[in-house]
Amino acid sequence: MKLRITLLTLAALMLWSRPPASAEGFHLTKAFMNEQSELTVEFPSDTNCYFILERSSTLTGLTNAVALALGTTGAGRLADTNPPVGAAFFRIEKVPLSSPQATAGDGIDDVYKLQHPDVFPNPMDPSYAAQDFDGDGVSNLREYERGTDPASAGSINVSLFVDSASGNDASDGITSAPTPWAMGTHGPMLTIQGAISAALSGDTVVIAPGTYHETVLDPGAKSVTLTPQGEVIIQ
Repeated sequence: MKLRITLLTLAALMLWSRPPASAEGFHLTKAFMNEQSELTVEFPSDTNCYFILERSSTLTGLTNAVALALGTTGAGRLADTNPPVGAAFFRIEKVPLSSPQATAGDGIDDVYKLQHPDVFPNPMDPSYAAQDFDGDGVSNLREYERGTDPASAGSINVSLFVDSASGNDASDGITSAPTPWAMGTHGPMLTIQGAISAALSGDTVVIAPGTYHETVLDPGAKSVTLTPQGEVIIQ
């Protein structure tokens, strides 16, 4: 659901809104300049969604996200902390929590960032993905991908799954079967070595029953535990 808001004159706050038919009931309720001279808009919020305030220099041009917020009960509010001088065009996008976007283009979904505000104080800044907030040697992006807590140095290790029948070394090994998530699909890897190479020291590689055609298993300097789940043949 999207609501387009056209700001004709910032000083006068002249607005035009035209919600599409699919967004019936979702409309701008208030727009004003706050004490910090930031364009602020209010709208009916929804705890099942989050909201993106986008800005463009032209009505049909590409938009730039300027603010994100999780939905709340009652009215929601978003502000452009650095509004341009002169004409600008704004849009509020309503996005279900179950189908988040990655607005910053860094591979981390918006909802995850909004739920970890200490790690991602500016969810639109892609530089936080490469940082290591908790100092455990694992980037915020990799913690997100692995499902560990980027704010806890004690949350680092996972089990990686391998299946010679259904795995794929292009998968991440995070789940024992293909499992959709915000940024794609988790799933088992094909080879034990593939999982060992993807593992961090302290991880466990869970091996499904089957025959694995591998001659060398090399963890390098890492310590990785191999756990077969039945008859595993390596040849």
